Amino acid sequence: MNKLISLVFIMVTIAGCETTSKESLKPAVLAKSNAETVSVIKTAMKEHFNVPIKTLAPDVFSTSSWLTLERANNAVLGVVTEMPLKLRLMTDNQQNCYLSKQDEEKTVQLFQLSCKLESDNN
Repeated sequence: MNKLISLVFIMVTIAGCETTSKESLKPAVLAKSNAETVSVIKTAMKEHFNVPIKTLAPDVFSTSSWLTLERANNAVLGVVTEMPLKLRLMTDNQQNCYLSKQDEEKTVQLFQLSCKLESDNN
C-alpha cells in the first residue's frame, strides 16, 4: 500500500512539473531556418501530432511563432467546414524549441533546433 501511495505521489509531482514548464514557454521563432530545420519540423508534425505534410516553406517559423494549415480534404461544395490547424513554436530560457498544437495540451521538444524569442525578431 505504501508503494502505491509513493507511486501516485511521484506521478502527481512529475505531472505538476510538466505543467509548470509548459506555462513558462514563450512564443518563438527559429534562430536559423534551412532544409534541415524544415525536415525536423515536418517529422515532428507527423510523429507527434499526426499531421502528415508534404511541403513547408523554407522560412517556416522564421518571422512568426504561428503556423496555420488550412484543411481542404472535407470541403463541401467548395466550402471547408473544419477549423484550420494551428501550431505554435515556443522556447524556454535556454533557447530550446518546443512545438505545440493549439487545441491540445501536448508540447514536444525539437532537440535539433535552436529558437529565440519572437519579440527579439522585430
